[in-house]
Amino acid sequence: MNKSTSSDDHEQEIVDGDKKLKKANVIAFNLLEKDFKYIKIFIAHKVVYYYVDSLGHYKKLFYDEFKVILTKVLRFYTKDLFSSNLLERVWKKILVADQCLVGSPEANSGYAAFPNGLLDLKIFEFIEHNPEIFTTHGNSFDYDPNVTDTPHFNLFLEILSCGHKDREMYLRSLINCVVMSRIYLQIVIYIFGPGATGKSQLTSLLRVLVGDSSTISTTLNALSSDQFEANNLKNMKMVLVNDSPGIIKDSSLVKAYSGNDELRGRVIYNQGITSIVPTGIIVIVGNEPITTDGADSGNAVGHRLRIYETEKISESRIPLIYTKDGVSGGVLAEELPGIFNSIVNMDGKQVEECVMYYENKVPSFQNTLHAVNKRINSVYEWSSEELEPLDKRTRLGCYATDKKDLKLTVGGFLFPTYVEWCKRKNLKRRIL
Repeated sequence: MNKSTSSDDHEQEIVDGDKKLKKANVIAFNLLEKDFKYIKIFIAHKVVYYYVDSLGHYKKLFYDEFKVILTKVLRFYTKDLFSSNLLERVWKKILVADQCLVGSPEANSGYAAFPNGLLDLKIFEFIEHNPEIFTTHGNSFDYDPNVTDTPHFNLFLEILSCGHKDREMYLRSLINCVVMSRIYLQIVIYIFGPGATGKSQLTSLLRVLVGDSSTISTTLNALSSDQFEANNLKNMKMVLVNDSPGIIKDSSLVKAYSGNDELRGRVIYNQGITSIVPTGIIVIVGNEPITTDGADSGNAVGHRLRIYETEKISESRIPLIYTKDGVSGGVLAEELPGIFNSIVNMDGKQVEECVMYYENKVPSFQNTLHAVNKRINSVYEWSSEELEPLDKRTRLGCYATDKKDLKLTVGGFLFPTYVEWCKRKNLKRRIL
């Protein structure tokens, strides 16, 4: 009797298990046909890109975050029948669906999503939202190509530029490079100046123009020391480094990202190394002129660096633009459609010339450029302070009086004086 009962119970468990499995299959199929029709699951990275109709673009979610949404949807459909086992069964079915993809997520950076449509940044064609276009770049304001009036924005740039037209054009060009993702120029933007000079307002405006979903805030220390941080740079148009101490200790990282080289990183809860292809521009903000602490051996960072110094201290502390609960406010927020138009409609060749040849295009910045170059490259500063052209042909010489202390290395540098100079300046000595 007991054996028969046990056998019957076992058979009933199998039947119940089949029913639950079929139920999970049906629920998973319905979800993938309706609620989750437009999702992209990248198993290697353990992320889900979920299309949001109201935003018009895909939103990145980690597995655990997506499971929260999945739980809410399942509770709505199954009511009292919901259980954790049902959740896991449905989740397993989703992980073998057609929406699961191999490789790395590569979002289309050629589009910008707005609440009222999708803009092709190459041909400036404005179309309806299209979930077939895999883009993660979204803006919080509506797109209107007919808006051109931006009096507060123009005044803001004029104040930041101290009335210099060359600086204003240069600043507009830098903003254009970030919004249009001109990563092929291989530049790093560094904005510095004392407090209350508009740096935060400028970066807040950049963040809104690029889109919060396309911006990541990090630190140089995190990028160089945290092996998981590099993975967060995926599909970002702007890498914002706020409150920088003004020292780049790992110039190789900045060089690699700005040079469009693949970065090596790791995905949390996943074994192995992954590669990240840069898609954005690094924007560093600090109070002091930047230096590499003697580590930029080939002047790689100095060559890519595009500085902008803010000088005029504002008396007003009222924010011109801010974002709260996903909504932008302030006088600049009212002009966002016009600001966006004025930036993206700039002549591309003019922008490139202004940014690439800014030493000549921005003459009012010459003194600033000279000061920054001295700080960022210790050999540059040492040679200007310690060497003098005693020989017109070789241009070698030194201010030191004791010739027996002078020795030339294979590279031709006056090694002892450089060592002593670094000690006096408290700088890390670069190997010559």
